[in-house]
Amino acid sequence: MQRPIDEYRQPWESKEHWELRREFIVANEGRFSENRVLCLAQAFANVELLGCTYPAPVMAQVNELAKNVKSLSVVQEKRRENSRVLFVKGEDDDAKRKKTSSSLGTYTRAPRYDDQSRMRAASFFQR
Repeated sequence: MQRPIDEYRQPWESKEHWELRREFIVANEGRFSENRVLCLAQAFANVELLGCTYPAPVMAQVNELAKNVKSLSVVQEKRRENSRVLFVKGEDDDAKRKKTSSSLGTYTRAPRYDDQSRMRAASFFQR
């Protein structure tokens, strides 16, 4: 890299985003041109942290280079934890449950306009 590695951090990057991207850059430095490594590092962080996808050749290259990133398993486990759906057991007591729709009454459909009423309404707005 031509500059110190920390100068490549973008102002909008979170600490987690930058640390993952930084590790990717350091692990793959010298394998491609500087610009290519930086682009692939950004794509890698976007895939892992934001769930982005790219064309198949880019994804294949990112996946191959990601094998050099040691903290990737921690990030993936954290993402799995955050995406887990929690189910809460419902109340067993009928008195504590919300009222069912049948106990709330019925829905009455509003009457439709006949053609005469519709024409009168339309003529009102044409004034």
